[in-house]
Amino acid sequence: MDAKGYISLTSEGLKKAESIYERHRTLTSLFVQIAGVPEHVAEEDACRCEHVLSAQTFQGIKMFLNENGIC
Repeated sequence: MDAKGYISLTSEGLKKAESIYERHRTLTSLFVQIAGVPEHVAEEDACRCEHVLSAQTFQGIKMFLNENGIC
C-alpha cells in the first residue's frame, strides 16, 4: 500500500484476486438465477462462500452453469 492508500498487487496476488472475483461472480449468478435469491443476499452469501469452496466443487458449479447457458 502506498502513502495514498492505493494497493499494488504482485502478479501472484493479482491471479489470486482474479480467481476469488471469478468465484464471487459465478456464485452470485448461481444464487440469483438458480436459487432465486435477491441480488443483495446473493452477493453477501457469495462473499462468505468464495474463499472456502473447494476447487472441485467450484469447477462443478461452473460446468453446470456453462452447460445450461447461465453463466
